[in-house]
Formats: sequence, C-alpha cells, structure tokens
Amino acid sequence: MVPTVNCTNYKLSKKMRKIYNKFLYAWYAYPYLFILLLPFTFIYRCIIFIRRKLYALGLFKTYRAPCPVIVVGNFMVGGTGKTPFVIALVQTLKNKGFKPGVLTRGYGSVKSTQNIFVTPLSAPRLVGDESVLIAQKTHVPIVKNKNRAKGAELLKEHCDVIISDDGLQHYALQADIKIALKSKAQGLRNFFCLPAGPWREPEKRISSVDFYIQPKTVIDEIVPLDKNCVRNTLDLSHLRDITVHAVCGIAAPWRFFAMLNALGVNTVNHAYPDHYALNQNDLTFPKNEIVLITEKDAVKCQDYNLPNVWVVKISIKLDDAFCLQLLNKLARLKVNYEK
Repeated sequence: MVPTVNCTNYKLSKKMRKIYNKFLYAWYAYPYLFILLLPFTFIYRCIIFIRRKLYALGLFKTYRAPCPVIVVGNFMVGGTGKTPFVIALVQTLKNKGFKPGVLTRGYGSVKSTQNIFVTPLSAPRLVGDESVLIAQKTHVPIVKNKNRAKGAELLKEHCDVIISDDGLQHYALQADIKIALKSKAQGLRNFFCLPAGPWREPEKRISSVDFYIQPKTVIDEIVPLDKNCVRNTLDLSHLRDITVHAVCGIAAPWRFFAMLNALGVNTVNHAYPDHYALNQNDLTFPKNEIVLITEKDAVKCQDYNLPNVWVVKISIKLDDAFCLQLLNKLARLKVNYEK
C-alpha cells in the first residue's frame, strides 16, 4: 500500500496537499526521481558507517547493562507499530515470569538527559505520548532519557530485562536481542537511504538483527474519550453508513485510516504531524459527527469532554513461534548474566 495523507490539517492549500501526496508517493515508489539526491545519501551512509565502526572498535563508549537488553526498532522512516509491539512484548514477558522495564527517548517531549520515571499520569509533553501510553497499558518501570545508557543504569535496579524502544540506531547501549519491525511500505521500490529514499540504514543491515517481523494489528474495541459517556463501547457496524472523521497525529496516519477502511468504515481523514497535540477544535465537526482517534492521541486529550469522540484501542498478537524463540534466547542470556 502506497502511503497517502489527507493533509487538510497541515494548513496547506488544496494544491499543496496534492503536491505533498504526490511527493510522498514518489519518494517510496520511484527512486529514479531522486537520483540527484544520491550524493547526499552517500554522505549520510558514510557518516552512519563511520559512527557504527567507532562504536564497534570501542572508540566510542558503550554501556552493558547487568541484565538482557532487547532493542525494538525499524530501518525505515515512518511508523511501523513499535509502541503496540512493545506493549505486547512487555505483557508476554510478564506472563512468563519476567520483570521487564522499558527504556524510551520520549520522542515529541522536552529534550533532556535527566532520568525521568514515566507513570500513567505523566504529562506527555515531558515524557512523550508513546511513553505515557506504554505506562497506562503495562504498569512496568519506564525510564525516559535521551541518553539510553544513563537510563539503563537506573532501570537495571527495577527489572531483569530491559526493552529499549526505537533503539536500533543507538549503539551506546549494548543490545543482546535486536528486533526490527517491517513497514507495510516495505514492499515498495525505493531502497535508497535518506534523503534519496526512506531508509535510515542500508537494507543489508537487516541481516544484523535477530528478528525481522511484520506486526499484526487488530482492533480490540472503540471506547469513549469522555469518561462520563453512558455507552462503554462503539460497534463498528454502526459506523458503516454514516460520516466518520478519522483524526490522528502519528507517523503513519495512512495505516490508521486503512485499518478502519478495511473494516468497512468510510472515513474523512485528517492527518496531523507526528506527536501533535490535538485540541478540542481539531475534534469538533458539524452535526456532531462521530470522530475516531488513536490511543496515542488520546493520552493528550484526557481532559476533553467531547461525547462524539471515540478512541480506537488496538493490540498486536505476537506469533507463537517468535515468542518461543525469544524466550529461549532470554533463558540462555539469563544463565550467562547470573554466572
């Protein structure tokens, strides 16, 4: 699926929205259009290669935690479902008797190299919306720090396995297990690195990770944003013949829209920049029409009393074979760390 975004809420004109969508489509699908950017891609690749080698040679300091570290990330620009995947991973480990903790940089929050413990009541602007969502759904120790090594030093006191969220390109913290998530845009034709293409690192880096998987996202339920709402859930079948607005500020808004459309919901799409804090005007439409938002957006709208706004709660079902391989690796690592 080629990503296209309704950019109404980027405050762009209709003409500019069309240009934006065409550019995004071309960037993923037609690499030859960006050949003139290849010199900059070459420079970018040289920088990331040198940086990785400096860490590998020990010229840049790295930190090894006293417990296994699982890194979850991706190789392409855009959302791949890392947050729901981390939530599913934490819940799986808890069910198997582990005491996981999560390390996050807190994207979209105030930049800081100070350790901050994240709770379900933390302010998203201070720790990041994704961090708050993980805290609300897992209730495990979570530390936010731009410096992941420092964050791991604190987190090690509270858990026996650390999950580093979106940490594949952060080598200062040594990883024991690396998990890369595929994007639905992965099957497209542009395999250039930035800026000529959407790849953060060369495709051959895929061979360096332990797992390279496509998360399977499902909708669990749709709940009201307004805690005083009489109805507890909303049935998707009631949305198929009415006007429904889908509003989100996430990295891959087309995934949210496509998921709803695949279930028969015809949506009017409104895409905001990633980590954008929706205000009440963004969620108010004529005739009190139904509005659907993501859980990530909902953590920044907790105080809104908007009866027509509903939150689409999703989850990822981890493959049994993946879970078995992961748990076997962790068991071996745990023995080594306890020696």
